[in-house]
Amino acid sequence: EEERDKVEKAKAKLMSIKTNKEYYAMLKEVEATKRANHSREEEFLAILSRYEELEKRLSDLKAEVEEVGGRYRERMVDIEARMAKFDKDILSLLAKKTEVASRIEANLARRFEMIFERRDGIAIVPARNQSCTGCHMNIAPQLFNLLQRDDRIHSCPNCNRILYYEGNAASPAEG
Repeated sequence: EEERDKVEKAKAKLMSIKTNKEYYAMLKEVEATKRANHSREEEFLAILSRYEELEKRLSDLKAEVEEVGGRYRERMVDIEARMAKFDKDILSLLAKKTEVASRIEANLARRFEMIFERRDGIAIVPARNQSCTGCHMNIAPQLFNLLQRDDRIHSCPNCNRILYYEGNAASPAEG
């Protein structure tokens, strides 16, 4: 606005000029002021355009954040539901474990728990093709024959896991 006032004052001075030299000097001053005004207007328009671009980008980012937040909330609901189901399954399995443990001898239950803790939660494994599937070591033929014939509890001599006979059938992974 100051620049416009300068242009108006310069135009008013033009009327009071007496010589050509003063007239041309004043015209140059008016043109320089107009160019400066035009340059400032262009800068202002560029800044305004950039501001509008940034406003649009901000709006887009807000929408994206809202969308991602919605997906996050959905995932959290799903995860919480799955965790609740897992907790329910764990409680059910613990109840079954307690029920089964009540039906077996106390010393066998203690032995199972000890092996379970020491062998990463795997206390009972099948004996297949004359080897323990827990440690993959061969077991004596006599022990393998005992597993096939009697109902007594036998352990692997290497890893101490409780063994049961599974036969020589191919496992599902083998085909």
